[in-house]
Amino acid sequence: MGIGEYHDPASKMNHGGADSRGSTSTPLIFLCVGAVGSLAFLINAGRTTPKPLLLMMGLWVLSPFVALFVGHVLSKRWSASVRAALRNVMVIVSLVSLAFYALDTVRHIAGKPAAMYVLIPPVSWIFIAVVAWMAFRSDKRSRPRAKA
Repeated sequence: MGIGEYHDPASKMNHGGADSRGSTSTPLIFLCVGAVGSLAFLINAGRTTPKPLLLMMGLWVLSPFVALFVGHVLSKRWSASVRAALRNVMVIVSLVSLAFYALDTVRHIAGKPAAMYVLIPPVSWIFIAVVAWMAFRSDKRSRPRAKA
């Protein structure tokens, strides 16, 4: 298996195998590390920022991670392919966010220190929405249609 590829417990159960619950915990670990790390980078970058503004920025930076966690909780009834896409997005958003925030800590890529923290969340939201739309659309096309 490559990076971002996860075995779905439901697919193993459908083939008569045992349930392997460990596979869904890896993306959750990535998600938690991504959220905590992103918040830590923000707090480091915003040391001189007024606390109310820093709090609002913290909520903004955490919003994609919260959305992905809610998606994970709601995904129990989704198909295996949609859940796999969600897990992949959890890992990608976590790694990319941390990479950009770390790079911004070393050298301000966007010019102003706060720019990365304002820009990454909406880009993450767009990525999440596009992948979700594609996964659900693909899932609907792959299901056999009921005859009337």
